[in-house]
Amino acid sequence: MAQAIANAFLKQDTALRRPRQSPSFNLNDLLASKRHERGGGSGSVRSGSSGSTGRSRSPRSLQKQAARGAAAIAGAYALREGNASALDDLGLNLRELSALPVREQCMRILDDVIGAPGHPDDEALRKAAYETMKEVLAAKSPLSEEEVLRTFLSAFVYRSALVELRSKRARDGLSAQATRKFEQFVKPYIARRIKGARLAVMGRFSPRTFIEKATRLTADAVSLLKGTT
Repeated sequence: MAQAIANAFLKQDTALRRPRQSPSFNLNDLLASKRHERGGGSGSVRSGSSGSTGRSRSPRSLQKQAARGAAAIAGAYALREGNASALDDLGLNLRELSALPVREQCMRILDDVIGAPGHPDDEALRKAAYETMKEVLAAKSPLSEEEVLRTFLSAFVYRSALVELRSKRARDGLSAQATRKFEQFVKPYIARRIKGARLAVMGRFSPRTFIEKATRLTADAVSLLKGTT
């Protein structure tokens, strides 16, 4: 089942087949607030709105989704560190965010960076990002970039796998028992594999380097899920 999910990811995002040649993304193209300024869809419509639910979708790029999520996580990390410059790169304001409670900080970053959900993929991304951001901002002691990145990718790949699993269940008539069994298996499996994946030295923090590492590790995670490495 894990291999079937990985194969579905690979079919939808052919760039995943070349994990050492991961695509690079323009930061402004990832940000919902910037897309909104250019008139590119619903942009940073707040998550309570229905403004994005009718938009058409191009084929899914798991790596681009991961890059969008990583941008949001980088925002939370920069907020925790008081890094106004990094937040500015993401179109966020340190003073405004600092005045909010943690949950509202997370929601503001999600809305401005990822945008409102318009598809189960988007909802999975927001949930994975929110879980990680809340952990970053509420931690008693600062988490390392590596810890944050692994936490996010584990949650993101797991939740993306669930979206694919439910699609497969509807398409192939997968039993509820088989679905539950896979859900119970895949979360700790993904977490273990990503925990064991090697990461290059992060270097000085910036949203762009954080996004690059997330993009690369996403391809590695799919290969691990497939059992090819």
